[in-house]
Amino acid sequence: YSIENLPFFDYDILVRAYHHVPVTMTITINGPSVTQNFMLDPTNGDILVIDAGAGREFAADKFDEKGNLIASGYQVPENRSTTDMIADLEYAGYSATLADMTSDPAEWVLYDMLVVAGGASTTPISDAGFQTALTSFAAAGGHYIVEGGEVAYVHNGAGFGADVLHVQSWNGDSSGSVTVADAAHYVMSVPNVITGPITVSYAGYGDQDSATPTADAEMTGAWTEGSSASVITYDSNPAPQGGQYVGFMFNYSAMDAAVRGQLLQNAVNWLLALEVGNCSVSGTVTLQGEANHSGITVEALPGGGSTVTAADGSYSFPGLYAGSYSIRASKQLWSVGSVDVTLEDGQNMTGVDMLLTPVQEMSDCSQPALAIPDADPAGVSDVMTLTLPDATVANVEVFVDITHTWQGDLVVNLTSPEGTTVVLHNRTGSSADNIYGWYPAELAPEGDLGLFAGEELSGDWTLFVSDNAGADTGTLNEWCLNIEYGGGGVSAVDTPTSYELKNNYPNPFNPSTTIEFTLPQDGDVSLVVYDIAGRVVNTLVSGNMEAANHSVVWDGRDTNGRQVSSGVYYYRLTSDSFKDTRKMMLVK
Repeated sequence: YSIENLPFFDYDILVRAYHHVPVTMTITINGPSVTQNFMLDPTNGDILVIDAGAGREFAADKFDEKGNLIASGYQVPENRSTTDMIADLEYAGYSATLADMTSDPAEWVLYDMLVVAGGASTTPISDAGFQTALTSFAAAGGHYIVEGGEVAYVHNGAGFGADVLHVQSWNGDSSGSVTVADAAHYVMSVPNVITGPITVSYAGYGDQDSATPTADAEMTGAWTEGSSASVITYDSNPAPQGGQYVGFMFNYSAMDAAVRGQLLQNAVNWLLALEVGNCSVSGTVTLQGEANHSGITVEALPGGGSTVTAADGSYSFPGLYAGSYSIRASKQLWSVGSVDVTLEDGQNMTGVDMLLTPVQEMSDCSQPALAIPDADPAGVSDVMTLTLPDATVANVEVFVDITHTWQGDLVVNLTSPEGTTVVLHNRTGSSADNIYGWYPAELAPEGDLGLFAGEELSGDWTLFVSDNAGADTGTLNEWCLNIEYGGGGVSAVDTPTSYELKNNYPNPFNPSTTIEFTLPQDGDVSLVVYDIAGRVVNTLVSGNMEAANHSVVWDGRDTNGRQVSSGVYYYRLTSDSFKDTRKMMLVK
């Protein structure tokens, strides 16, 4: 390179190249020719920084749902957090590229991670299409930071707030300084030791948010005012050296410039850490009474991924990290199996086996007519005791009938006999009246009812309801549980005493139906579907089967995989000394 015709002077020379660390050097031009060479090191990572703020805006007065003033309005400056974060990232040895919310999500995978910067904007991450794209990016395992002083207020609870930002609830604005909640966490200790408190200037409510993280995330940084999170971290696997998400609940540009770069470097270092597991888990999952055990979904939770079983029921999870996992097995219309394991470094655990049984249902209701005390977080609880020895939960549905004059005051939780709590409702719905309907068929739960799968059914199920603000009253009228379960005291060696072909369910059906039959002895069996003209539509079973209760699903397709038309069909079971035919109807 060469630069001509420079007057004698001191110059700051900035040298930049894609995927390399920029170099800035002061050079004195004091002669006719000065030579200076540069060596650029490769970057530590390539980062896409997305400006998710609203630009220069006026923030109006901020009110709560009942009209009380939370914070006064003010003029919000343009988002500087993108500029400041890019400068600090490049100083730390990363390549940073600036984009906005119109950037193509297909190109995000070209970068090592994303930084989504809301800054002081009071309407951050406002584009619905961008929210959808970021949700998909997170679900696919992408690594990202989300920053902004009003992000948690605008996005919390179910959906984007919980799934992407891992914010359960917003708790307030002006909260003081950032402190360290978990000094051992890598975001607070590697490579820079963060001690705190760290000053975050407060010019308006776009500069600070205090929040409660979801149950699967961690409060790594707190605030000096209160006990809410200023930094939230989420790790999708048990290895602590790296993670998937870091949330800064503040305007980055308002933080002490002497420390913020160190915190950002720690966060990026943690998110880009290479984690290679040297452990494994393997075993078999079998279906009671079946000869073919393929297609069972087996998961290693959290963060170990999923696989499906082979015909003999075998599965394996290589490459796991040392730590604790729940190995969970499931298949539609079968019970859910779950085994908790703890892996030591380098351990290859075998023989983690499970038996799944056909799903059955149990329903029960309670009509407590309990008054819900106003503005009392202690709330009220009602207990429903279920008894079914050896039954394992496969799926839970909950009906709730609550009369109340302001949904936004209410928290509703369901707790299982094993102590697992799932949040059904968490102060959403604003001024809407009452909560009435089935979770999850009619109402969307805040938490995941799937957390109950694999637990024991028997014991005390508790519904908790609390009113967390003043001036509204209500009553817990009724609640019901509908639980699909496996087991229920049926031994894997129980053998039927007679042949039986049962009515399919549902009937009529669309798009699939279940056919159950029992065999008192081993033998060759066929189960064939015919149309009304007696032509073979599909053969569902053909071969030797053991004596047991059996269940087969027909998906409404013929032998060539084509969807059949609406109409009446027959299914015929044939064994050594038994034949029976029943009718079913497909309706579209």
